[in-house]
Parts: sequence; C-alpha cells; structure tokens
Amino acid sequence: MSLQSVPQEQTTLMKTCPLCEETYKSKDICVVENREDAQLYHVTCHSCNYAMLTFVLASENGMGSIGLLTDLHADDVHRLRGKSPITHDDILTFHTLLKRNRLIV
Repeated sequence: MSLQSVPQEQTTLMKTCPLCEETYKSKDICVVENREDAQLYHVTCHSCNYAMLTFVLASENGMGSIGLLTDLHADDVHRLRGKSPITHDDILTFHTLLKRNRLIV
C-alpha cells in the first residue's frame, strides 16, 4: 500500500485534538514531509493551539500513526528537519559559556 494512492482524508488518522477533542480543520494540518510510504504532519488545533507532530506509515500490512505533542511551530519543524542532534559536548560548551558570563552560579 502506498500513501500516494490513499486519499488525503484517510491518511490523517487523528481527526480530533487529543487535549480538547475539537475536530481538526484542513487549515490546521501542514504536511512536513511526504514520501511514498510515509508522511509527517504538523497539526495545530485551532481551538486550544496545542500542536502535534503525526507520523503516518503505510505498508503492505496496513497503516499506522504515531503522534507527539510539541511546542514547535510548523516552520520550526521545516527549519530543524535534518539538522544534527545536540550532543553532550554542545551542552557542556553552552554550560561553560553561561558560567563564564555569570549567567549561572
């Protein structure tokens, strides 16, 4: 099964906000990444303004989705997608910088 062959309405498995239970509107949904067998959506509830990243995967066995509440806006997801993760060294460097500038004790 390919997501390209499934209508858009059926690929959005989450129809309502898990927090306020308001039904999503089409303008609430932004496609972040679209592949033949998987899609990544950013959804912002028009009622409570909570955001969610939803990963939808299709295979020969069917379709499934995973949702994650987030504080990222859709443009943040686009901007940060594919960036390298923060490392332990990055955190230690940042801590040293804060300490040197006396922003922490």
